[in-house]
Amino acid sequence: MNCTGIILAAGASSRMKGTDKQLLSVGGIPVLLRSVMNFENTVEVSEIIIATKQGMCDEIKELCKNAGVTKLKAVCEGGDTRGKSAEAAFAYAGETDVTLIHDGARPFSSPEIISAVIKAAYENGGAIAAVPVTDTIKCVKDGFIEATPDRSGLYGAQTPQGFKTELYRDMLSHGGDFTDDSQLAEAMGIKVKIVMGSYDNIKITTPEDIARAEIIAGKEQ
Repeated sequence: MNCTGIILAAGASSRMKGTDKQLLSVGGIPVLLRSVMNFENTVEVSEIIIATKQGMCDEIKELCKNAGVTKLKAVCEGGDTRGKSAEAAFAYAGETDVTLIHDGARPFSSPEIISAVIKAAYENGGAIAAVPVTDTIKCVKDGFIEATPDRSGLYGAQTPQGFKTELYRDMLSHGGDFTDDSQLAEAMGIKVKIVMGSYDNIKITTPEDIARAEIIAGKEQ
Protein backbone atom coordinates (compact mmCIF):
# COMPACT_ATOMS: atom_id res chain seq x y z
CA MET A 1 0.00 0.00 0.00
CA ASN A 2 1.36 3.43 -0.93
CA CYS A 3 0.09 6.94 -0.41
CA THR A 4 0.22 10.46 -1.82
CA GLY A 5 0.42 13.11 0.88
CA ILE A 6 -0.99 16.50 -0.12
CA ILE A 7 -0.12 19.32 2.27
CA LEU A 8 -2.12 22.53 1.95
CA ALA A 9 -0.17 25.68 2.79
CA ALA A 10 -1.76 28.32 0.58
CA GLY A 11 -3.91 30.10 3.17
CA ALA A 12 -3.75 33.84 3.70
CA SER A 13 -2.98 33.60 7.46
CA SER A 14 -5.49 36.42 7.91
CA ARG A 15 -5.95 35.76 11.64
CA MET A 16 -2.20 35.77 12.35
CA LYS A 17 -1.91 39.59 12.16
CA GLY A 18 0.42 39.54 9.18
CA THR A 19 2.60 36.59 10.25
CA ASP A 20 2.98 33.74 7.74
CA LYS A 21 2.12 30.80 9.99
CA GLN A 22 3.59 28.24 7.58
CA LEU A 23 7.13 29.56 8.03
CA LEU A 24 6.69 30.51 11.68
CA SER A 25 9.30 28.78 13.83
CA VAL A 26 7.96 26.54 16.61
CA GLY A 27 10.59 24.88 18.76
CA GLY A 28 13.19 26.06 16.24
CA ILE A 29 11.51 24.35 13.25
CA PRO A 30 9.14 26.01 10.74
CA VAL A 31 5.52 24.91 11.14
CA LEU A 32 5.22 23.67 7.55
CA LEU A 33 8.46 21.69 7.78
CA ARG A 34 7.19 19.91 10.90
CA SER A 35 4.11 18.84 8.92
CA VAL A 36 6.23 17.72 5.97
CA MET A 37 8.60 15.70 8.16
CA ASN A 38 5.72 13.80 9.75
CA PHE A 39 4.76 12.62 6.25
CA GLU A 40 8.41 12.01 5.30
CA ASN A 41 8.71 9.69 8.30
CA THR A 42 5.54 7.70 7.53
CA VAL A 43 6.45 4.44 5.79
CA GLU A 44 3.33 4.23 3.60
CA VAL A 45 3.78 7.74 2.17
CA SER A 46 5.61 7.50 -1.16
CA GLU A 47 5.25 11.09 -2.37
CA ILE A 48 4.55 14.53 -0.91
CA ILE A 49 2.96 17.42 -2.80
CA ILE A 50 2.68 20.89 -1.29
CA ALA A 51 0.27 23.61 -2.40
CA THR A 52 1.60 26.98 -1.29
CA LYS A 53 1.04 30.67 -1.84
CA GLN A 54 1.92 32.50 -5.03
CA GLY A 55 5.63 33.20 -5.27
CA MET A 56 6.57 30.78 -2.48
CA CYS A 57 7.33 27.60 -4.45
CA ASP A 58 11.10 28.02 -4.69
CA GLU A 59 11.42 28.95 -1.02
CA ILE A 60 9.44 25.88 0.07
CA LYS A 61 11.47 23.60 -2.20
CA GLU A 62 14.69 24.97 -0.71
CA LEU A 63 13.35 24.55 2.82
CA CYS A 64 12.58 20.88 2.16
CA LYS A 65 15.88 20.25 0.38
CA ASN A 66 17.90 21.69 3.25
CA ALA A 67 15.97 19.50 5.71
CA GLY A 68 16.76 16.35 3.74
CA VAL A 69 13.21 15.64 2.56
CA THR A 70 13.41 12.82 0.00
CA LYS A 71 9.73 12.23 -0.81
CA LEU A 72 8.86 15.70 -2.13
CA LYS A 73 7.40 15.30 -5.61
CA ALA A 74 6.14 18.81 -6.32
CA VAL A 75 5.43 22.23 -4.89
CA CYS A 76 2.69 24.14 -6.68
CA GLU A 77 0.70 27.32 -6.23
CA GLY A 78 -2.64 26.77 -4.56
CA GLY A 79 -5.94 28.43 -5.32
CA ASP A 80 -8.16 30.89 -3.48
CA THR A 81 -10.12 28.09 -1.78
CA ARG A 82 -9.17 24.87 -0.04
CA GLY A 83 -10.75 22.83 -2.81
CA LYS A 84 -8.85 24.62 -5.57
CA SER A 85 -5.57 24.18 -3.71
CA ALA A 86 -6.21 20.45 -3.28
CA GLU A 87 -7.14 20.12 -6.94
CA ALA A 88 -3.96 21.93 -8.04
CA ALA A 89 -1.82 19.63 -5.90
CA PHE A 90 -3.65 16.46 -6.92
CA ALA A 91 -2.76 17.14 -10.57
CA TYR A 92 0.80 16.07 -9.66
CA ALA A 93 -0.24 12.86 -7.87
CA GLY A 94 0.97 9.49 -9.07
CA GLU A 95 -0.90 6.20 -9.20
CA THR A 96 -1.07 5.53 -5.48
CA ASP A 97 -3.59 3.57 -3.43
CA VAL A 98 -4.57 6.35 -1.03
CA THR A 99 -4.43 10.15 -1.08
CA LEU A 100 -4.15 12.12 2.16
CA ILE A 101 -4.92 15.81 2.55
CA HIS A 102 -3.34 17.64 5.46
CA ASP A 103 -3.28 21.21 6.76
CA GLY A 104 0.26 22.54 6.67
CA ALA A 105 -0.58 24.50 9.84
CA ARG A 106 -1.07 21.25 11.84
CA PRO A 107 2.54 20.50 12.73
CA PHE A 108 1.91 17.82 15.37
CA SER A 109 0.16 15.06 13.47
CA SER A 110 2.42 12.08 14.11
CA PRO A 111 3.47 9.34 11.67
CA GLU A 112 1.38 6.97 13.81
CA ILE A 113 -1.79 9.00 13.20
CA ILE A 114 -0.97 9.41 9.52
CA SER A 115 -0.39 5.67 9.12
CA ALA A 116 -3.66 4.85 10.91
CA VAL A 117 -5.63 7.16 8.61
CA ILE A 118 -4.00 5.62 5.52
CA LYS A 119 -4.91 2.10 6.60
CA ALA A 120 -8.49 3.06 7.53
CA ALA A 121 -8.98 4.91 4.24
CA TYR A 122 -7.70 1.91 2.29
CA GLU A 123 -10.06 -0.44 4.13
CA ASN A 124 -13.14 1.82 4.19
CA GLY A 125 -12.76 4.21 1.25
CA GLY A 126 -12.35 7.29 3.45
CA ALA A 127 -11.07 8.15 6.92
CA ILE A 128 -10.17 11.21 8.99
CA ALA A 129 -8.37 11.94 12.23
CA ALA A 130 -10.71 13.35 14.88
CA VAL A 131 -11.07 13.64 18.65
CA PRO A 132 -14.15 13.63 20.91
CA VAL A 133 -15.20 17.16 21.88
CA THR A 134 -14.65 18.00 25.54
CA ASP A 135 -16.80 21.12 25.80
CA THR A 136 -20.58 21.20 25.96
CA ILE A 137 -21.75 22.34 22.51
CA LYS A 138 -24.62 24.78 21.97
CA CYS A 139 -26.65 25.28 18.80
CA VAL A 140 -27.27 29.02 18.54
CA LYS A 141 -29.50 31.18 16.36
CA ASP A 142 -29.70 34.99 16.52
CA GLY A 143 -27.61 34.95 19.70
CA PHE A 144 -29.83 32.54 21.63
CA ILE A 145 -29.35 28.86 22.44
CA GLU A 146 -31.69 26.58 20.52
CA ALA A 147 -30.38 23.17 21.56
CA THR A 148 -27.62 21.30 23.39
CA PRO A 149 -26.66 18.19 21.42
CA ASP A 150 -25.42 15.05 23.13
CA ARG A 151 -21.65 15.46 22.99
CA SER A 152 -21.01 11.72 23.25
CA GLY A 153 -21.41 11.50 19.48
CA LEU A 154 -19.58 14.73 18.62
CA TYR A 155 -16.01 14.83 17.34
CA GLY A 156 -13.70 17.64 16.34
CA ALA A 157 -12.42 16.99 12.83
CA GLN A 158 -8.68 17.18 12.21
CA THR A 159 -6.34 16.32 9.37
CA PRO A 160 -4.99 14.22 7.79
CA GLN A 161 -8.08 13.13 5.90
CA GLY A 162 -7.62 10.26 3.48
CA PHE A 163 -9.46 8.56 0.64
CA LYS A 164 -8.76 5.89 -1.90
CA THR A 165 -7.11 7.76 -4.75
CA GLU A 166 -9.69 6.91 -7.41
CA LEU A 167 -12.47 7.91 -5.03
CA TYR A 168 -10.76 11.20 -4.27
CA ARG A 169 -10.48 11.91 -7.99
CA ASP A 170 -14.25 11.50 -8.24
CA MET A 171 -14.74 13.73 -5.21
CA LEU A 172 -12.76 16.57 -6.77
CA SER A 173 -14.84 16.36 -9.95
CA HIS A 174 -17.95 16.87 -7.79
CA GLY A 175 -16.88 20.45 -7.05
CA GLY A 176 -18.30 22.70 -4.37
CA ASP A 177 -16.73 24.77 -1.62
CA PHE A 178 -16.32 22.77 1.60
CA THR A 179 -14.45 23.42 4.84
CA ASP A 180 -12.87 19.98 4.76
CA ASP A 181 -12.68 16.96 2.49
CA SER A 182 -14.87 14.71 4.60
CA GLN A 183 -17.71 17.22 4.17
CA LEU A 184 -17.40 16.77 0.41
CA ALA A 185 -17.49 12.99 0.91
CA GLU A 186 -20.65 13.33 3.00
CA ALA A 187 -22.29 15.37 0.25
CA MET A 188 -21.62 12.47 -2.13
CA GLY A 189 -23.04 9.87 0.26
CA ILE A 190 -19.63 8.39 1.12
CA LYS A 191 -19.19 6.94 4.61
CA VAL A 192 -16.02 8.16 6.32
CA LYS A 193 -14.29 6.29 9.15
CA ILE A 194 -13.11 8.12 12.27
CA VAL A 195 -9.53 7.46 13.43
CA MET A 196 -8.47 8.74 16.84
CA GLY A 197 -6.34 11.82 16.43
CA SER A 198 -4.65 13.75 19.23
CA TYR A 199 -5.54 16.81 21.29
CA ASP A 200 -2.01 18.00 20.50
CA ASN A 201 -2.80 17.88 16.77
CA ILE A 202 -3.77 21.56 16.82
CA LYS A 203 -4.14 23.86 13.84
CA ILE A 204 -2.19 27.08 14.26
CA THR A 205 -4.67 29.78 13.33
CA THR A 206 -4.25 32.72 15.74
CA PRO A 207 -1.28 34.23 17.62
CA GLU A 208 -2.64 32.63 20.80
CA ASP A 209 -2.04 29.19 19.28
CA ILE A 210 1.70 29.81 19.10
CA ALA A 211 2.21 29.59 22.87
CA ARG A 212 0.41 26.25 23.00
CA ALA A 213 2.41 25.00 20.01
CA GLU A 214 5.66 25.86 21.80
CA ILE A 215 4.53 23.81 24.81
CA ILE A 216 3.71 20.81 22.58
CA ALA A 217 7.04 21.14 20.78
CA GLY A 218 8.78 21.20 24.16
CA LYS A 219 7.06 17.96 25.19
CA GLU A 220 8.19 16.29 21.96
CA GLN A 221 11.80 17.35 22.51
